[in-house]
Amino acid sequence: MVIKNKFKLRAIHGYIFFLILSIFVYGYLYFLLPKLEAKMENKLLKMNIEDVDNMLDNTIHLILKKIKNKDIVTTLLRDKYLSKELETMLSSLTTKHMEYIFIIYKSKNNFRYLLDASKKEKAKPFELFEPLYPDRWEKVFNTGQSEIIIQSHVNTLGFTFLKPIIQNGKVRAVIAVDYSTTKLQEIADLISKIKVFLIGLILFSFVILNVTVYGGVRSYYLKKKAYKDSLTGLYNRTYLEEIYDQINLRNYHIALLDIDYFKNINDTFGHEAGDKVLKEVAKILEKNTRKFEDIVIRYGGEEFLIFIRRNPRKLSYQSLNIVERIWEEIQKTNIKIDNEHTINITASIGLNVSTDNEKFISEAIKKADVALYRAKNSGRNRIEIYDEDKENSTKLVSINLIKDLIEEKSFICHYQPIIDLSSNKIAYFEALVRLIDKKGNLIYPHEFLPVIQNTFLYSKLTKEIIEYNVEILKMYPSITISINLTPSDLFNKSTMALLKNIAKDKEISKRIYLEIVETENIVSYQKMEEIIKLLKKYNYTIGIDDFGSGYSNFIYLIKMNIDFLKIDSTLIRNLDKDETSFIVVSTIKNFCKETGIKTVAEFAENRTIYEKIKELGIDYVQGYYLGKPEPIDDVVSDKNNEDGNPTE
Repeated sequence: MVIKNKFKLRAIHGYIFFLILSIFVYGYLYFLLPKLEAKMENKLLKMNIEDVDNMLDNTIHLILKKIKNKDIVTTLLRDKYLSKELETMLSSLTTKHMEYIFIIYKSKNNFRYLLDASKKEKAKPFELFEPLYPDRWEKVFNTGQSEIIIQSHVNTLGFTFLKPIIQNGKVRAVIAVDYSTTKLQEIADLISKIKVFLIGLILFSFVILNVTVYGGVRSYYLKKKAYKDSLTGLYNRTYLEEIYDQINLRNYHIALLDIDYFKNINDTFGHEAGDKVLKEVAKILEKNTRKFEDIVIRYGGEEFLIFIRRNPRKLSYQSLNIVERIWEEIQKTNIKIDNEHTINITASIGLNVSTDNEKFISEAIKKADVALYRAKNSGRNRIEIYDEDKENSTKLVSINLIKDLIEEKSFICHYQPIIDLSSNKIAYFEALVRLIDKKGNLIYPHEFLPVIQNTFLYSKLTKEIIEYNVEILKMYPSITISINLTPSDLFNKSTMALLKNIAKDKEISKRIYLEIVETENIVSYQKMEEIIKLLKKYNYTIGIDDFGSGYSNFIYLIKMNIDFLKIDSTLIRNLDKDETSFIVVSTIKNFCKETGIKTVAEFAENRTIYEKIKELGIDYVQGYYLGKPEPIDDVVSDKNNEDGNPTE
């Protein structure tokens, strides 16, 4: 199911609709302008025609009055003085718009001038007249009705008005007026400017529309790409952040799925095999969830988060059925690694069906994580449903108690020595936090970190631990301490501000080693590289912790310019039993030697492992065989009295 920002989407759709509508409106107005111009011209012509018609009526009345009801044709052809008088009268009616006024009569089949009062190219009486539209003239003589011949020129408005002179019920002659005027320049200029303006608006709107559509499509695909995990094609944690505020927990149950013993698959068969497993599990998840209802997210390296759309009428049964179907499908799947090997995998799943009681998604996910933790702790390959009463009865500490203890600064750090194998002396100590309950009992990290991971309490505790160890360093100037941090700690602005402030005292910062847990949650190696460069500028020594636990990338390690690398305990604890682990650790060591990165092996639990570590040429080592985590006073005393040689 894809959740979108409905307000943004509606705004974009509305904006595109508005632009398209604007283009149509502007286009309509543009094509309407000629009609509007023609309408105005026609109205102007009509007004002029009415004026000319009235003028000709009066003129005909005066002419007939002058000839005293005699036949107009014979009278004017014979009486030159009267003809001259009427010509002068008609000539006085001419204007710059009405330069041609003449009277035509019909002689047999020809039209001839009876009188011409025009100021230009004046014709003589009885002279032959050849009209452009003879049929229109014939019509006037035959019907006795006036005719108007509209002139169509580009820059002029004009017409020829033909009005019959009727005597004794018969058309004896036709008086004609040619009227013409230039088009009103103001109107033409205004129409032209409006056209240009509308074309500009259309082009501008079209450009904005294209930019908007292109930007929207590009943004959609970029976001889609940014929201997708490149390996599995599922949504990633970036997408979870995008929809964080849009998910109503009353509508979803939450499941967390973890592939069992995934590290062993990577260690035994390589990362390509691990990729195949992840892809296959992703296919199973997509196949067994509902495309438009459930949301599947690759949450971590081998961990998947599922938002299951709940049906209130079926309570939790539907969600449990979906989870069970996924779990069973995974168990039945044989994954072909190469031509010789196929493997079967299992998965542990934690399900939270009490999400409607939660205010925050992080809390709902955390409870699914607690159930997942219990599933893994109970032997793996099982489904555990979060139960508030059951969780309170387990060893995991409640989040409220953890919050109280952190706020009361009721914690302590124990320190485990890291031995330099070249000198067999303690090089530095790793700080390991323990909470202290009301009765003075120690609460270890595995009992409280799973509860507060990815919460504000986790980042608060991180800052408290940093400040705590700064005070220890001030008390003991001869020691160096390493502090564990996650990528999210370094992406936290307040944590970085604290580290920057501490770095003002270079004598302190140079004795602080920062160990970053190597995890696939590093979604931006470029940003991490910039942060590490800044921390090294502050005089800190930077290392990668648990290297080999996920999809380690040697290229990124080189770019990040780290100082040391701590090899994951899963590889170290199998050095004496598993040849593959030995080869992997040897490869890591050789790579680090070539790039100038120091190596640290943790989990040296016995002499055999310790000897294997020495055989490989690892630079530093830690483990119970060499020294357990102890309070600062004890480890400092040990440092002063011993050189870090192993004891049975």
